[in-house]
Amino acid sequence: MPYKGDYLLTHFIKPTSREVYQSNAFHWGRQETTPIFIRNEKVLALDYHFKNILNEHLKYIQDPDQLSTAILKELKNVGKKIFQYFGLRFFFENLFRNEQLKRFHLNIIVENTMIPWYLAFDEVSDKFLCETMPYSFSLRFEKSTALGLFCEPYPPQKSEKVGIILFGNWENHEKHLTEVENEVKELKKIFATAKLTTLEVDSSSENFVSAVQNSTSEGKNIRIIHYCGHIEYNTLAISPDDFLDPNYFEKAYGISFDSNPIIFLNGCQSTDPWDANNNLAKYFLKIGAAACVVTHAKIPEKTAKHFATWFYHYFIKEELTIAEALRKTRLIMAEDKKINSHFRAEYDVTRYLYNLFGDPLARF
Repeated sequence: MPYKGDYLLTHFIKPTSREVYQSNAFHWGRQETTPIFIRNEKVLALDYHFKNILNEHLKYIQDPDQLSTAILKELKNVGKKIFQYFGLRFFFENLFRNEQLKRFHLNIIVENTMIPWYLAFDEVSDKFLCETMPYSFSLRFEKSTALGLFCEPYPPQKSEKVGIILFGNWENHEKHLTEVENEVKELKKIFATAKLTTLEVDSSSENFVSAVQNSTSEGKNIRIIHYCGHIEYNTLAISPDDFLDPNYFEKAYGISFDSNPIIFLNGCQSTDPWDANNNLAKYFLKIGAAACVVTHAKIPEKTAKHFATWFYHYFIKEELTIAEALRKTRLIMAEDKKINSHFRAEYDVTRYLYNLFGDPLARF
């Protein structure tokens, strides 16, 4: 919260099941409820440093062999500062140390989102927070299902399940479009095995709106909306002259997602996780999405395709919650050298570029 040019940080870990709430493991989580004073210059310095690391990472996409161990070292340095500073050392020490908590989904809510909290790094365990346990970061959006005391999985609906794949049809991007087409093909195969009716939409925002409206009016159960492609200034690039702004999309058409689908924005630079006022996930959560997975930096289309394929493997085929599916996908992208020749596993930072907003317990 803004405070005389600086910040007061309030934070807590919320139980996501009654089992966690009643367990001894959760008791320590109530010990840091007093707002913590944070100097604005520290926040800005950390934010600036983290963005520089991401920019440095982008330089090596064209020449992966030049990717340096210095990038991972810099990420660890940022993580150590988060672990040590801002009055959170006791908080994170307990989080890393408590083995019982690793079996549960945790929803971490912080008032200040400029700090990449998920990068907290413990030198003793040599682990980042996002490698240690399932987690979710929630901004304080209205109507967000993650803000209640307990998050319950959504009950299965008997109506026909629908998945909408939205992608941009751009000009002069043959290589990128080929990879996007490959991603769409892979997703359609996965959706088909799950008996999910797939609606493919490109070229026009009107087509996307019609697909949503028709499915809703027919009582169909929209479970997934997946976007792959370019994202320009927080809009989805459907064609060179057509950019879908979810905020306008809500106001102009009055659409709401009664079936609480998950949204996967697998495009370049979808959002900054620390920017609460200019965030694509905010708009989708506001109109009824259960959860949003977004990427907030430019990554190769081939990598994006692999990430999506593994994510849906866990989310649909293995029926894991969205938080657990995201966690497993992050780990496998980091550990398996065969997945993508663009990144050597020991240097891969793509696992940090996907974030979850909304309900960590949302299921397919």
